[in-house]
Amino acid sequence: MQQLLKKVFVLIDKIVAKNGREIGRVLQSVHGRWLMRIIFFLFRESVKQYYYSDFSAISFKFALQRALRFIVDNKIEGSYYEFGLFEGNSFLMALEESKKLSVQGYTLHCNGFDSFEGHPEPLGPLDESLSPGGVNKWRKGQYYCDYSKFVRRLDENNISPESYSLYEGFYNLTLTPDLQKQMNKAAIVHSACDLHSSTREVLEFIKPLLQQGTIVMFNSFYYGLGNPHVGESAALQEFLENNKDIQFIDYYNYSHMGKAFIVNKALT
Repeated sequence: MQQLLKKVFVLIDKIVAKNGREIGRVLQSVHGRWLMRIIFFLFRESVKQYYYSDFSAISFKFALQRALRFIVDNKIEGSYYEFGLFEGNSFLMALEESKKLSVQGYTLHCNGFDSFEGHPEPLGPLDESLSPGGVNKWRKGQYYCDYSKFVRRLDENNISPESYSLYEGFYNLTLTPDLQKQMNKAAIVHSACDLHSSTREVLEFIKPLLQQGTIVMFNSFYYGLGNPHVGESAALQEFLENNKDIQFIDYYNYSHMGKAFIVNKALT
């Protein structure tokens, strides 16, 4: 039964990889949300420790493992960066997967960035992600998580404090040039900050950390009913227009809203 379910998910993953934006529109509908609940129920045992309410946890885990295989096979050295931590679901996955890599002699330090106060105030139309009812999904304070609760969860899962670094505060205050100079090159970047304004700050911060082969994952790339002119998608377009020496090569879609890219700096 487990093997059958795995084959079903692989099939779903392939469909999502080819039709991410269209599927994003469908899965924001009522029927789409019910489909997600059914898929999560089928795979609940493999992700129950992560507290996800749909199949996002399963798909992200597959996507993360794919990214890790890529950087290991291509001998890309660097760190893992995650922006937007909430309660630590994806960050915990990254830490647990990095422990497996350490057995193989590959070190991947994980850096997490979050205000621990939830989203900042959305700044305007580019920060909107309209639901089918026309209501903006994002709001100030959304995805709040207490810092001490977050750290306690990592401790409860036997995560060594030496394997990660946390940076608390809104990005306009924490993503400074001085901190940027202290950071290692990026092997994997996971952007889960949703808003256009926050994503723009993240991209500017990681720009000098990007290297040939860095994997960049956007958790909310297809939000806004698939509108490419809002949110993370719009922020990436602006970034690439202003940095012609950097290319983001399409790699794969994951979950119902996520997309991963491979960084190409070979032109520089």
